[in-house]
Amino acid sequence: MIKQLFVNPLLIVCLFISTIMPHSVLAGTDNHLGKRSDNSGGHNTASGGSKRAKLASHKVKQQSLPAVLTLRFALDQVGLHPVMLQRRSAMNLAKANKQLVHSKNNFNVWVNGQLRYVEPLASSSVQSNDDSQLGIVVRKRLYDFGQTGAKLKAAHWQIKKSEWLLLAARDQQQIKIMQAYFAVLLADLAYARDNEAMATAYVAFDKVRHRNTLGQVSDVELLQSETNYQQSRSARYTSDVARRISRAVLANTLNRPGQLSSTLAEPAFNSRKIKFPDLNSIMTQAKKSNRRLLALRSAVVAARKNILAAQAGRRPVLEFEMGGYEYQREIGSRDKARASINIRIPLFTGGQVKAEVARSTAIYYQKRGDLRLWQLRLRQVALELSQAIYVLRARRDTTDKLLEYRELSLDRSRALYELDVRKTLGDAMVKQSAARYEAAKVKYQIILTWARLNLLQGKSIFARHTQKVKKSVSRTLKQE
Repeated sequence: MIKQLFVNPLLIVCLFISTIMPHSVLAGTDNHLGKRSDNSGGHNTASGGSKRAKLASHKVKQQSLPAVLTLRFALDQVGLHPVMLQRRSAMNLAKANKQLVHSKNNFNVWVNGQLRYVEPLASSSVQSNDDSQLGIVVRKRLYDFGQTGAKLKAAHWQIKKSEWLLLAARDQQQIKIMQAYFAVLLADLAYARDNEAMATAYVAFDKVRHRNTLGQVSDVELLQSETNYQQSRSARYTSDVARRISRAVLANTLNRPGQLSSTLAEPAFNSRKIKFPDLNSIMTQAKKSNRRLLALRSAVVAARKNILAAQAGRRPVLEFEMGGYEYQREIGSRDKARASINIRIPLFTGGQVKAEVARSTAIYYQKRGDLRLWQLRLRQVALELSQAIYVLRARRDTTDKLLEYRELSLDRSRALYELDVRKTLGDAMVKQSAARYEAAKVKYQIILTWARLNLLQGKSIFARHTQKVKKSVSRTLKQE
């Protein structure tokens, strides 16, 4: 029977068609419509499409951490984090869903086989009990009056949404890397400050202890001096632990657990090059290029297309079917080959279409609400970041002058010490270390705030005019 089946000319035609035409004409048309809607809707999709595709396919090779870790190298490791893997998986899922919609319009070929035993009527011309049959069927949806087209467009915009969310996740992870990187640098400065404070407190305590043995100071003063030393010593140990913890956090943020970097390069950054940002220009750019905003817009368009797809469930479906069969019992009512065009017109769906339309409509308004909420939040965040830079600039001037004063004061103390006017440097080194810590803290806050403001506008994490050319480490802040 199988041999007879495959020599059937119509079956050969069915197999040939299913081989050379794996995709339907409708699928190709809907794909064209999807591409055209991509160019007509959304913002920055033409310029951002290639970047999103490049990011999606880019695989970061894990390298060993360098002896001196730079901010640029740390930021380059963003693709290794599991958060990025999650977002890429979400994007691949969206693409798979679109392929699934495509597949429903492709040729479907299957084999029907039945092993049957029958008791024929006495009047039947064929008295065989073996009524087995075998057939090959080819079926393809020709047209569904917009249902598949709407689903393909919805899937297309879901892919756009996932691509923008992938970029947004990268931006947020880069901010986390910067925060962890600067936390290590600040922990080192805090340790240097507390170490100087402990050394100064110990020198003072040792002097008081010596004078106490000579009977020049009381035991109360000795205990007070020792208490000051023990407090400084405790603060120093706390700072030392903070150094290890901050390095562990950085290693986890880079997806390098256990790989603690001993030396981090200081990023070159001239915060005085930053101009006070104009809120209106920030919002104009953010409305065009903010990644989360674009993702939410794509989600709204996808939800609207899903409503159209649900409404199209009431429309007819036109299908082509062709098949060839072989039978053990040859009966006049059976066909060797069959070809037909079928139309299926829904008359009553039990409320399924109505429920699907209601569900899609609810999701659509939910996505519109999400979009509106983020639009309101976007302006508030832009205002807060721009005003934060305004305040940080004033704090930077204060800390810079304080650091300048502490450095001059330390130079004076050293000069007096070398002239034997003073026996110690006193707390000048401690105050200078504390001033360095405060100045660095403000500097890093400015860098982070400016980076957030750039990412809010869909820009690179560092704008070009914010960089200070310093050949040794300037590459740290170059635009990606």
